[in-house]
Amino acid sequence: MKNSKAKKIYTRHKDPFNQQRHLAWSRARAQAAFRDEQWQLTFNDWCHFWSTEELWAQRGRANESLCLTRYDETAPWSLKNCCLIKRYNHLRIKNRKRWDLPADEFYQGAIFYDDARLRSL
Repeated sequence: MKNSKAKKIYTRHKDPFNQQRHLAWSRARAQAAFRDEQWQLTFNDWCHFWSTEELWAQRGRANESLCLTRYDETAPWSLKNCCLIKRYNHLRIKNRKRWDLPADEFYQGAIFYDDARLRSL
């Protein structure tokens, strides 16, 4: 007899695109836990940011690639605190914040959760 209280941990997605996104979401959540950062993004929230394969294809480690980052580094990873931004701007922001310098200019062009660009995709 199977244990009825056993939790369902992970079910493979039939769609390979969703399976890739789920793996990336799990890794990002684990990395946030490793750094003792609060994580409030559900898988569906994560998918809202990476809603199309075009956006997903722009994700990566190159300077022109998109990355998901927090606007306020002290607040948790959440819908209202995250945005998609070019990686080179993300690195500039990190450098500026290290020296307590303003970095808002580098958020121009960032894609926030309530941005029309995400809703139109």
